[in-house]
Amino acid sequence: MPRAAFAVRKAIIRLFLPRRLTRIAIDSDRPAILLHALSAARKTGVTVIRPFIIFAQERTGSSTLLLLLNCHPAVKCLFEPFSPGNTSPYAAHCDTLRNTHGLEAAILWLFRGCNAFKHVWKRSGWPFENAPDDNRRILLCGATIIFLSRKNALRRAISSQISEQMGVWVRSSNIDSERIRAHQFQPLDIPRLRNEIAGSQKLLAEYRAALSAGSIPWREWTYEDFFASAMSLDARMHAVQNVLAFLGLPPVSEPDRLAKMHGFLDPTATGFQNEQAYNKIPNIQEVEKELGNDQTGFIFKT
Repeated sequence: MPRAAFAVRKAIIRLFLPRRLTRIAIDSDRPAILLHALSAARKTGVTVIRPFIIFAQERTGSSTLLLLLNCHPAVKCLFEPFSPGNTSPYAAHCDTLRNTHGLEAAILWLFRGCNAFKHVWKRSGWPFENAPDDNRRILLCGATIIFLSRKNALRRAISSQISEQMGVWVRSSNIDSERIRAHQFQPLDIPRLRNEIAGSQKLLAEYRAALSAGSIPWREWTYEDFFASAMSLDARMHAVQNVLAFLGLPPVSEPDRLAKMHGFLDPTATGFQNEQAYNKIPNIQEVEKELGNDQTGFIFKT
C-alpha cells in the first residue's frame, strides 16, 4: 500500500477510536479506503450497507424520501446535519467538528452513529455560503449518492419562494399546516425565479459531471419519480423500493412499516402541490407566460 494511502487509512480509523481528533484530509481518489473504515464501524448485526447520502436540491421531496427510507430496519438516515436551522445535538456537534477539525472529520463522526444523512444545497452555496465548495466535497466524500432533483424546475423555484414567504419548509406540525392554510400569497419575483432556474440547472450539470467522472456509486431520482400527481400508490411504493434495491437492501415487507410508508406517500401530506393553491398567487399567470416552457416545465400544463 502506498505510504500516502496508508496514512489516510490510519487517520480515518483513528476517528473511530476514543482518542483526541486530529484534522485529516481524505484522499478523494481512494473512496474505497474511506468506505472500508466506515463499513467496519457500522456492523450492527442487522444489514450492513455502504453509507449513503441523499444529496438534494431544495424543494425536491427529500424530507419525505428520508422518512420513507427510514422505514427500512437497516437504514438510519439523519436529517440535514449541516443545516443552520437544525438544532439537534448531532447537528451542533457536527458543526463544531467541521469548524475545528474539518468537514471530513464531521462526516466520519456522523457515520459512527448512522449509515446515511440527507444534505440539501442551494445555488447560493447554502448551507456553506462562506465555503460553497463544501457541498461538492460532501458529494464526492466516497459515500453512495442518491442524487435528488426535480424535472419541473419552474415549480421547484416557485416552491422555494413560497416556502420563504410562509416561513415553512417542512410541514411538521398542525401549526405549520394552519400557517400554510392561512397564508396570504404575495406576487412572485419573476427575475429571481429566472436566475434561480438558470443557476441551479448549471450547478446540477456540474455535479452530474463530477459524479460521472469518478467511481462513486450514484443514481439520480427526481421529485416526479415519487410524487407526480398522476401516480398510483403502488407506483410510488415501487419507486421507493427501487431506491432500497439500489442501496443493496431487500424490500420493506412488514405490514406496520408498509402502512407507515403509505401514510408518508399520501398526496395530502406532500405539501404545496395543486392547481387551486397555485391560483392563489397574484401573478401566477404572468409567471407561467414568462417562464413556462418545455425545458424547465409549466405550472398548469402537464
